Amino acid sequence: RGRGVGDLIADGVRATSGVTGANTNLGIVLLFAPLARAAVTRGAGESLREATERTLAALSVRDATAAFEAIVLARPGGLGDASEHDVREPARVTLREAMAAAAGRDLIASEYASGYAIVFGEGLPLLTAALEGGAATLEAIVALHVGLLAARPDTLIARKAGTEAAAAVTAAAREVRDGTRPLSELDARLRADGHRLNPGATADLVAAARS
Repeated sequence: RGRGVGDLIADGVRATSGVTGANTNLGIVLLFAPLARAAVTRGAGESLREATERTLAALSVRDATAAFEAIVLARPGGLGDASEHDVREPARVTLREAMAAAAGRDLIASEYASGYAIVFGEGLPLLTAALEGGAATLEAIVALHVGLLAARPDTLIARKAGTEAAAAVTAAAREVRDGTRPLSELDARLRADGHRLNPGATADLVAAARS
């Protein structure tokens, strides 16, 4: 309970860096930290979504400072190249304000700005529907990932391969969702292009929705 969101982000990134030299868990850590803080401070009768919004509204410049330092430590490609609120510069706004400035180009940042609209408003319903429809857990998670990817282009793909490539992957995911393209074909297409077509931002949203 004594750890703020920025502290939790720093803790998660440091723990990850002790195991791997990659930024594998950065998006997950950024999404989980407010959820974890909200879960342990949730009041009686307060939903997790309400507690998450309250947590996001209370984010401070101190949270931004800790998060910025953690992001630099994780060394994600492209995230620091911003015209404002660059993570390599001292934080001057709250973490939520900094994320809002990046919301148009990063799905994780957009969740901070919107109160986790995708996770709660789209991800949970998709996952619940799949499970209630009889899907096994893994199948439900795949359906969740395809459904979210079909709804909007993945911002990690956009950063690595460009907006046209991201839009093309989303179009293919829609065909899978609608039953006009086999899932195996989409899977093979994404794997064939190495890490450029990795829908990692969407995967982070899947992790948050499943949590």
